[in-house]
Amino acid sequence: MHLRIVMLAQLTLQYILLNMIGVFALRIHILVADGKDDGDNSWTWMACLYWAVQTTTTIGYGDIGPGPDFYWFEIFYLILSTYFVGNALTGFATLQSQIDEIRRRAAWQRREVSKAMIDEMQADEHDDKIDQFEFTVASLLQLGKIDEEDTTLIMTKYRDLCDEEGFIQVHSNRKDQHNDSTGIDFYNESFFNDGVAENSFGESLVGVFRKLRRGSSST
Repeated sequence: MHLRIVMLAQLTLQYILLNMIGVFALRIHILVADGKDDGDNSWTWMACLYWAVQTTTTIGYGDIGPGPDFYWFEIFYLILSTYFVGNALTGFATLQSQIDEIRRRAAWQRREVSKAMIDEMQADEHDDKIDQFEFTVASLLQLGKIDEEDTTLIMTKYRDLCDEEGFIQVHSNRKDQHNDSTGIDFYNESFFNDGVAENSFGESLVGVFRKLRRGSSST
């Protein structure tokens, strides 16, 4: 609720400022035209505000206009107004996602060490403890920073880079190892149980994601 009020106040102030720019620019133009004896006395402050609101909201009824001498400013003002309207609509469209992100971060910040936290974040070895990799990956998942598509992309790249032992390392006679040639299945339980990828980031990434995915599917 607080974020909505702040955003609404910010957009309101920006809109008022944008309209004031148009009003004062038009008034200056009218005063200059009056000095040349070709001014239009019908342009009151209210008429200037009416024109500015039409322009900033991109409605443009076309019932009033300051004339050809003001076209250059109108072009600039229309571009500025269009940008403002687009920015405001984008802000409102992303408001709920921003609120959700703030809530997720607040919930994550409030977390304390508990059995539920360990069960949720640990990988498949079930050793009742969490290492730095498991905590990092689980936190990224809970904060909505990565998802299953990201995980699949990361592990596909890992398969392309790793050797037959399941590690990324430099070999003098190393040839490109691809998924088809290594035959390594990082989503297979036996791969993690045989200790090949023990304490690796890949183990934590897939293991924690599999743990959280099972938890979400059971609810």
